[in-house]
Amino acid sequence: MRSARDLIEKLEDDLVEAHRRLEAPDLPSEWRRRLMQDIHLLAETDPSGLGIMPEALVFRKMVLPFAAAAGLAALTLFIFERTFTTGLDRQLVRLALSDFVSLLQLLTSVI
Repeated sequence: MRSARDLIEKLEDDLVEAHRRLEAPDLPSEWRRRLMQDIHLLAETDPSGLGIMPEALVFRKMVLPFAAAAGLAALTLFIFERTFTTGLDRQLVRLALSDFVSLLQLLTSVI
């Protein structure tokens, strides 16, 4: 009686032999040429070489960090407003938070 290891090795050998006997499909040369053109075109439009289209790169490299920074700034101002301000200061901070442009002006004047 054969062991399981012998059966697995026999199966592997049979699969290798079956793979060697397979013939490549006969595809038209025009189809192969168009496929290669498409691949080269994709490579030219993807400067990253990562398979990511430029729009996705812009989103990942610019939009997400900016959104994270804006969220962090808003959270910082909210915590600051709740912790350190009273009365008139709170009204000024609320005014700045209600208008994004005013918020940016406030941040740039402080920096």
